Amino acid sequence: MSTGVIRRSKGCLTCRKRRIRCDQKHPVCERCTKRRVPCVYGEGPTKFVDERPRLEAKAAAIQLEHSPQSLEKLHSEPVIIFKSPSPLSLPDQLPLGGQEEQIYLSFLNYKPILGPNHQSNTLIYGSHNPVSSFSNDSAVLLSVQTLAAAYYGRIHHQDRITHRARQLYGRALESLSREIADSDSHSNAQLLSSIVALTLYEMLTFQAATGWVQHAGGLARLLEVLGPKYVQKGHGKLIYEFARSTIIWQCLISRQPCFLEREEWKTVPYEFEPQTASSYFHLSNVMASLPRIVMETEELIRLRGTKEYISTLERLRHEVPETLQKLYIWRWHWEADYGDCVYSILPSGNITQAYDDDGHPLFDSLIWYSNLDRANDIVYYNTALILFRYVHAELSIPERPAPPLPTGLFPRQPTTSSVLFLPGQAKTNQDCSQEICRSIDYHLLPLHGGPGTLNVLGPCRFAWTGLVPGSNVARWLEGVCQEIADNSGFEMGRYMTASRSFLLRHFAVPTNPTLRIPDTASVREARPIVPIWK
Repeated sequence: MSTGVIRRSKGCLTCRKRRIRCDQKHPVCERCTKRRVPCVYGEGPTKFVDERPRLEAKAAAIQLEHSPQSLEKLHSEPVIIFKSPSPLSLPDQLPLGGQEEQIYLSFLNYKPILGPNHQSNTLIYGSHNPVSSFSNDSAVLLSVQTLAAAYYGRIHHQDRITHRARQLYGRALESLSREIADSDSHSNAQLLSSIVALTLYEMLTFQAATGWVQHAGGLARLLEVLGPKYVQKGHGKLIYEFARSTIIWQCLISRQPCFLEREEWKTVPYEFEPQTASSYFHLSNVMASLPRIVMETEELIRLRGTKEYISTLERLRHEVPETLQKLYIWRWHWEADYGDCVYSILPSGNITQAYDDDGHPLFDSLIWYSNLDRANDIVYYNTALILFRYVHAELSIPERPAPPLPTGLFPRQPTTSSVLFLPGQAKTNQDCSQEICRSIDYHLLPLHGGPGTLNVLGPCRFAWTGLVPGSNVARWLEGVCQEIADNSGFEMGRYMTASRSFLLRHFAVPTNPTLRIPDTASVREARPIVPIWK
């Protein structure tokens, strides 16, 4: 059985590195010929590495460990014993038995999918000490083993291991179903963590278009039942902060109002520590109304010719501009608080592959941030702006000018920004899309890992809808989404650019990768309201 890397493309390494489609002509493809760059197929010549210095250093370290001073220190320190879960008794036992699951769990700890190790463990296990207290058939352990196996298999392109993850997934679903039915006997934290792990599993494998949406809906319903006081501290707070964007996307796709737009969910979670509320929390308070607004906009088609149609249309034509103004005000506050946390850098080959066919950079500069939170703020802000503008167009509402700078935020009002558009400066959705695209390379830095990838997937989808079809930037973004699926593990990325229909009910994700969903976004009827979300 081969254990080598399974490649999805037979193109040359040069084109794959630039994230562009290769014509696969041998010995030199046309793109490399045109750009006058080396065209390399395969793995290239064998490179021999002199291991002697490393082995000599290792031998010296071993000798030092056995010195009298080291042994004396070792005997004087307390011994810490880490417990590991008992091996699972599986009918289709793999060669390593329970040790194989332990390898996947160790990889998940080594390369956390949700951020810093302690935070990732608490989110997906419900505790800081994940493996010492769960029975072999508990939903949380089976769910995390499912996620760990899928993550390991996807990252290392091992189909056997992803198949193993599917087997564990079935057992995890059965266990979770039993524990939900008997929820009085099980921890809410563990139930929530099980659902988080299975949601991430569906995003990784993407075997069905609705898988992650259904799990995210279950997560939303459970949080709604537990109430806003549950998320004020501890594990509940971590889950709440992680799940907000996922729940908003789930409601948007499922065409249902989002409970997060209720006032108690905007105030109670941070009523005792309002200063700890993040800028994204305040942004998501504005975005939480989008699922209902989109749903009601589509409902207008059914209501046409009724009294309810007139009243709903008038209400939306008042509410949508008011909500957009709140979005602009949030952006002014962000500029006041974090304007010095963003800067531009010149594109170079070691940090970006955003070049056209002639080797020219697609962007004059890239947007860089002081940390990933600030980058998430801006790409989600631009995504919300794109969504609100589509609703404006569907309701035939002229967009109001952006509000002026709230008094007291700055000594003087800035009129330009060398890096980001200020409120009102991004005149089109293409401007918003460009700002998202210029931030993508920062999100995909290796140090950001899973969180960087997860937070840029949705914005990539909406940025693509705002770009000119077939343009260099649009084709580059399509390549980025393919690279995310191939190298970051998230198969979900492969379908972010599957159709130009603005907001598909299932994110344009057919279960058959070769199936293309028809493009319906450009089909417009001569009516005031036209559904563009299919």
